[in-house]
Amino acid sequence: MRKLCCTCIVLVMFFGLFAATAPELYQKGQEYQSKEDWYSAIEAYQEALKLNYAYGEVWFALAECSYATSQYELALNYLVSAEKYLSTSRDVLNLRGFALLGMENIDDAHTQFLQVLEEYPNDIQARFGLGELDLLDGKYSGAEKYYTEALKREGQNRKALLALALLSDKLGKTEAAHEYIKKALKYHSGSAEVHYFSGYIEAREGNLDIAEGYLRTAIILNGDYDKAYTLLASILFAEGRYQETIDICDYRISVDRNISLAWYLKGLSYRQLNNTDKAISALKSGLEIAPRDEVIRAALEMIVDESLELEDSQRTSLSLYHQKKGDEYDTLFYADQAKFEYLNALLLNPENTEARLSYANILEHAGFNEAYLSQLEFIQDQGFATQKMEDEIEALQTEMKVTIPKKWDVDTLYLDKNRWDVELFYTDSQIELLHAQVQEICAQRISSYMRSIPSVNLTVSESSSFSNAFKTAYLNKKDYFILLDFSETDREITINAELYSAKSGNLLNSYTVYRTGNDRFSIAILKFADLLLADLPEKGTIIDRNVSTVLIDLGTRDGVSVGDTFTIIKKGTLQQKATELGLSWSKNNELGTLTITNVGEEISEATAKKTGFYDVINIGDEIVLIKKSADDDSENTSAVNTKDTESEQQSFTLQKQAPVLYELIQSIAN
Repeated sequence: MRKLCCTCIVLVMFFGLFAATAPELYQKGQEYQSKEDWYSAIEAYQEALKLNYAYGEVWFALAECSYATSQYELALNYLVSAEKYLSTSRDVLNLRGFALLGMENIDDAHTQFLQVLEEYPNDIQARFGLGELDLLDGKYSGAEKYYTEALKREGQNRKALLALALLSDKLGKTEAAHEYIKKALKYHSGSAEVHYFSGYIEAREGNLDIAEGYLRTAIILNGDYDKAYTLLASILFAEGRYQETIDICDYRISVDRNISLAWYLKGLSYRQLNNTDKAISALKSGLEIAPRDEVIRAALEMIVDESLELEDSQRTSLSLYHQKKGDEYDTLFYADQAKFEYLNALLLNPENTEARLSYANILEHAGFNEAYLSQLEFIQDQGFATQKMEDEIEALQTEMKVTIPKKWDVDTLYLDKNRWDVELFYTDSQIELLHAQVQEICAQRISSYMRSIPSVNLTVSESSSFSNAFKTAYLNKKDYFILLDFSETDREITINAELYSAKSGNLLNSYTVYRTGNDRFSIAILKFADLLLADLPEKGTIIDRNVSTVLIDLGTRDGVSVGDTFTIIKKGTLQQKATELGLSWSKNNELGTLTITNVGEEISEATAKKTGFYDVINIGDEIVLIKKSADDDSENTSAVNTKDTESEQQSFTLQKQAPVLYELIQSIAN
């Protein structure tokens, strides 16, 4: 018994020696927090609160960790408790402002920071907050003012120096950016974060060798600094050092197999090394980890489309994803998005009968029975038609014996309806913080969708400058060219594009499509394509004639209605305007007018009326709409949409866009 008691006493003394106190747990949490190991820090702080519930510093630290992991509402709750026990509330007020900003509660955040400055006029954290508010609003000069004021009050402040370096770089003040970096390195040479941002700015300026040196130093200072490994891998990838890129990706994966972007970059590196199997395997691994990452999916499908035979089984599963996605949209009556997904499914696997039938149903619901029949006949030709489908095909074929194509003996499937040749240019020279080669992937995704638009032939090329793009488009005899720029953060994407005349090089229009939320990548691409198509001038061609009746290559899918009137212009004389969107021609080349009398889906009949004494209207002459039918109050039916997706879903152009620069500066540790 005595022996047992002694043992118990020893055990109590043993565990007592090693039982951590609340202050010790707090210090442990601080160590984790300094390494950005937020979840271990949270665990330590929660243990500390079990020992001392009134520990104000712990409540505040929990709020900081919650803010860092984007749990802004939870951070606000923790701040309520912190405020009860802390003697000073300045830090609490500032962090509350940042949490409100994270929740996009802009007005309250602004009020909170101003309140701090009223009580503490020299507070720099409040100025950081006001600077971030200006960044969020795209007011870079205003943000620069607040960070400059902060630096005047604390001349060696790391965040102020780094923020001003990034802002100066953004505003094209290269010398100023380097001066701020020099100061940051002078005062904080042991900071891995300072070396990271130094490397980032050098990489943006194309100084990849110098950037690599800074990043390797950052890794030496902090071997767990994953952001530094990420950027270093991106730089090596941009330099064409693909095996080294793979090595770094493998290291990151060995630390955490769930880093989807490491698998992504590894896959792209294998693609550059022409190892298609390993590229596909790596991208599939990334997609398994992040199945909603549309860029990884688009990259995988791009490689599959360019390298695998149509019969390859890997196409089937990828196609099935888009089929199911299309079904989800169809259930919600979002016809445009459903159509987009079904077309993606069919591009990957043309024999996906379910996707083709669903796509056909959308066409039928829009009133395009000829196109609907064409899709059913494709299924029939593949040997997958059911008896019910066979009966429907037979009924439709009988019904369509008197259609305009049958009357004029025209197979609309082989009708060349291309109006415009457009070249889409992207540049991959910049360093991407998230998805490498995303410019190319976005451009290719747009191109894939535009394959379904017969009026536009869109090709994709890489270009390093406007002059190079203009020269290439001009020599390729294009009508228009587009300069594309894609930017993204963890939660948002923005497509910026400029449309130019390939004849004159003049800017014709600019587009900005912003999207956040689920499916933002695909929906933004669909919106951009719609904006582009709405801008391209409409024209048609006379493809046959019988006395005063002519056949034109426009129909209901092009928005044509009975009673519409067109001007007939001599073949080869219709020109696109050099300085604005639109068409121009000489009055001397006007041959007459035509009025639509019978409209089909792809082609229509019209009565032609000559201008002048001689009838010189011929096949191949072009037509331009001059007057819509008085009875036509419908929208262009080529834009199939059974529900207003912009009002039912989130708008494509929200009022606040968070620039990449905002997220970069927000991430700098205080």
